[in-house]
Amino acid sequence: MISLKDVPGSVLQGVSLLQRTYPAKIILNEKKGEWNWWVAVSAVRGLFANNLALGQPWYQDFQKLMASKTVAQKARYGFQGLDGKGGFEEMIEHATFIEPVHKLFIQAMHEAIRRRYGALAARSAEKGERIPFDREFERMRTGLARAKNQQTLRAEIADLFSRSGTNSVLQAGWHDLLPLLEGRDWQMVRDLALIALASYGGKEAVVTEVGEEIEE
Repeated sequence: MISLKDVPGSVLQGVSLLQRTYPAKIILNEKKGEWNWWVAVSAVRGLFANNLALGQPWYQDFQKLMASKTVAQKARYGFQGLDGKGGFEEMIEHATFIEPVHKLFIQAMHEAIRRRYGALAARSAEKGERIPFDREFERMRTGLARAKNQQTLRAEIADLFSRSGTNSVLQAGWHDLLPLLEGRDWQMVRDLALIALASYGGKEAVVTEVGEEIEE
């Protein structure tokens, strides 16, 4: 019989973190004078916890969740306090749960997303239009989630980096990131890229540097 003593400390620590950041919640709903309730559990928490229990990277197969527009929006904006960016941030920042080069890649993706949103904000401000953040998020999500091989994934990531202009994180860490991007485990890179997209929490409207051209 397996006891808690047999479970690695890192797994227990990870599950404890997930319980704190993605708690189950009782949802109450009133309709025509009748009250109903149910227990809502985060799909993100379930995936991460199962991966930790199996000794796999916590973000493995995140693409399967992000392939769904509904689940992706819950992960991005939060749903009944269940799916939120706080849990992503803690898992990314905790050294026990992520390798330095993987964290660096997520940071480079965050910088690219920040600058891409900034370019859209600047362009929309000039035209007096609403900033199409949701449309751009969907474009990036579908492109990354639907990548079926290393070649198509590289094309999607290269497209984002090229559209976002100068990326100081990418430039500084290029020699460390290149083996990751050229490695065989492209599915892991896809999961990490989608983690970066779902966890992005910076200011969306950051105007690009004066004189810098960023592609449409």
